[in-house]
Amino acid sequence: MRLLPMLLLRLALLVATAASAVLIVDYANAGDPAFCGLKSGCFAVRTSGHAYLFGYIPLPMLGLVSFASLFGFVLVARAQIQHVMVTAMASLGATFALYLLWLQHSVIGAMCPWCVAVDTSALVAAISAIWVMRNAAIDESLGRFPGGMKVTITWVLAGLIGIVAPFIWGYFPANPPVPEALRNEQVPDKLTIVSFTDFECPFCRRLSPTLHEVLKENEGRIHFERKMVPLPGHPGAEPAALAFLCTPEPLRDQMADKLYKADSAKLTPDGTLGLALGLGVDPVKFTGCLVAAETKAILEEDKKLFDELGGKGLPFTFVGKRVVLGAHADGIRAAVARELSGEHVTLPIWQMFALIAAAFATAIGLTVRAEGQATS
Repeated sequence: MRLLPMLLLRLALLVATAASAVLIVDYANAGDPAFCGLKSGCFAVRTSGHAYLFGYIPLPMLGLVSFASLFGFVLVARAQIQHVMVTAMASLGATFALYLLWLQHSVIGAMCPWCVAVDTSALVAAISAIWVMRNAAIDESLGRFPGGMKVTITWVLAGLIGIVAPFIWGYFPANPPVPEALRNEQVPDKLTIVSFTDFECPFCRRLSPTLHEVLKENEGRIHFERKMVPLPGHPGAEPAALAFLCTPEPLRDQMADKLYKADSAKLTPDGTLGLALGLGVDPVKFTGCLVAAETKAILEEDKKLFDELGGKGLPFTFVGKRVVLGAHADGIRAAVARELSGEHVTLPIWQMFALIAAAFATAIGLTVRAEGQATS
């Protein structure tokens, strides 16, 4: 019974650290669903605007550093004052965890399982830290962990495995197949890239040169499709999208280039007509197409497809079965390289769970054994 609060404290911190590492990998993968799918609560939280501290520091990074540091302090805590400090830090983490749970439930409206694992572990860690502190206040020996260097090293190794394993599994994700909604877009013997875009979106404009370069570098190996998702906050987005759809197929890439580079004020029916005339497009057919019900129906189908796939922001790009979120140039290049390379090693997530669980169980087992030897 003496060991229970100390074991709970260490185990809770290890779980919180490992789950934070998983979330860091998921954030860094720019959409490639190594751990979280596009329609998951994790993805909803990540794209909610509440997942970054000061707008650019991922909360999972803060969690990883905080929980790993606290775990390191717990490994060396012996004196009562040290347990008081551990309790104060764990309580601060638990308070923030309660806020994050409330935020997911009441503001975002989606629960991220990995985030819940982190937050719940933070609460367990705080309760366990209080328990250890109270025991140490009664008898300081009750706050001392059994075993020597061997046991400590085992716990350190368990922590390292909990941190490193998600990065390894994230590098070799077992990706789901191409979504059913995109099956018809695929071209045999070619890598299909489907890019959802808005010609007025600054991030879409930033990604466009990368896509152009990738297509040029892999000419003949890639089939490329643009899907129009004009955002409500961009007044020129829908006229630009209609103009793209009304441009003859052989000239669409040139038209797209002009639309991305055009001043936003020129993304009007008259402005896009001027761009089309520069490409030699028939003005009568073009203007008639802009107001045609068939063109707007195509636009609505693109929007519907975007929603069906779980899109939350732009640009939103499928590279084969992989997903790249935002203007992530390196992500696009990495996804193209992997998809064109053919089959590669994939690591099922259950194997990661098994490895981490074995590491944690080994640390607990050695600790219990050391305690039994000390009291026998």
